[in-house]
Amino acid sequence: MPQTTRVLMSGRMHEMRKPEHQVLDSESKGRNIISCGGNMSGPKAYNYKVINQIELQRRENAARLIRCTKLMSRIKELFEVAIQLGISHELPRPIERQTIYSAEDERLLIQTESEIKSCIDDENRRLRICGLKTELSEIIRSSKYLAAELTENDYIAAAKNAMGSLNDESVLMQAILLASQDAKNAEAKSVASSAAKSYGQTTQHFSFQVFPIRQASKDKDPVLAELLPPVTDAISQVRDSSNRQIARERLECIANLSDQSAAEGELFSLKNWLHSILEAEGWAELAAKEILQIEHVESELADQARLMSENVSSRSSYNELKSAVSEALAEYSKAEDEKYVQAALREALEALGFTIGEEFSTTDFGKVGVALHSSVPGYGIRIQNNPKSAQILTRVVSYSESNPDQDTRAEQDTCPMVHSLADKLENHGIEMDLVSERMPGECPTSLLSKRRVGQNNTRAQKAGHTRERMM
Repeated sequence: MPQTTRVLMSGRMHEMRKPEHQVLDSESKGRNIISCGGNMSGPKAYNYKVINQIELQRRENAARLIRCTKLMSRIKELFEVAIQLGISHELPRPIERQTIYSAEDERLLIQTESEIKSCIDDENRRLRICGLKTELSEIIRSSKYLAAELTENDYIAAAKNAMGSLNDESVLMQAILLASQDAKNAEAKSVASSAAKSYGQTTQHFSFQVFPIRQASKDKDPVLAELLPPVTDAISQVRDSSNRQIARERLECIANLSDQSAAEGELFSLKNWLHSILEAEGWAELAAKEILQIEHVESELADQARLMSENVSSRSSYNELKSAVSEALAEYSKAEDEKYVQAALREALEALGFTIGEEFSTTDFGKVGVALHSSVPGYGIRIQNNPKSAQILTRVVSYSESNPDQDTRAEQDTCPMVHSLADKLENHGIEMDLVSERMPGECPTSLLSKRRVGQNNTRAQKAGHTRERMM
């Protein structure tokens, strides 16, 4: 009476009938698979992983080529903007199209893009400063009531002294507030003085006043003095021109408030709003860098990540983007693995003397086909390459009516073939790990077609509806 033994395979317990003479399959290369009557068969599942360094390097080069090509396109667009602004910048060596780029080439392109953006930002800031100086001069020149000796430099110096800031753009915004408020105060006093004279009264002469620093002493209004510099500094750092303009308009409205408590509250509100704007722009910049990782990926997941990156404005949305990018990269890697494994699978089958009885077709669970071998007439090996689980699954199928004993024998005969197939794939740099294997006859053999395959195992015609039972 044959004995029964249990074998643990990758965490799964398998029960097998142990024959009197138990041997290890020499084709299994130490996989610790116990042969049953010389062979153990039944449906099998292998985890696979591509470790071929040549293939992995090929993928990296192909991905970098796409990323660098897109980088060059963006750099050329930035150069056009720079030229319009009168900025000169030297083109990097790899800016001309190449067939392969090194990691250093890509780093240089990224650095070049960043430098040109920085130059454009600096030039735009310089233009904004020029515009603010012009605005300040216009306020002073257009006022009929400011002292004639007052100049732009007077207000710039007053703002700089009050703020203690080296941010020219921020100082100019403060100077404009001071000049604008002085012009309004001077006009109001001139009107009041004229009205008083018309009634034969005299008014005290006041020198021009500035809001809010010069108007109030530190003892009277310290909060406003402390809030204005960080607010104007923050405005100067806002990249979006529309938000920057909104902030300036709000600041001008605050400057016209007569109630100091209300002005203080509005300044706090504006400061908080600017903080949220700057934070959102910071996360958006990080999102743009994150999305660079999938420049070479064309998939639905990658497109979703790109759309998601356009609305990143917080840590939580940025973390969601990172997860989406990782998912897109993982899907891309699995798809590349599938293509490489599929090509290697065909070569391995051909080397082992197989022909394709049913051509591989794409299903929801990867590519599925049936391979035939002349030594097992009437039967084939159904092979499924599933990229989602990174697995190859095999099982014996029949092309004709058969009995269980015939099916079991066919499974036993195909066992060394499947192990040899796994060995061939490992020779292609694909790490194969047998994680599941059934006993011969444990699972019913599926009947694919009533058309019997000839003894010479010529290419089988495509079967009709397939009655398949998954493992």
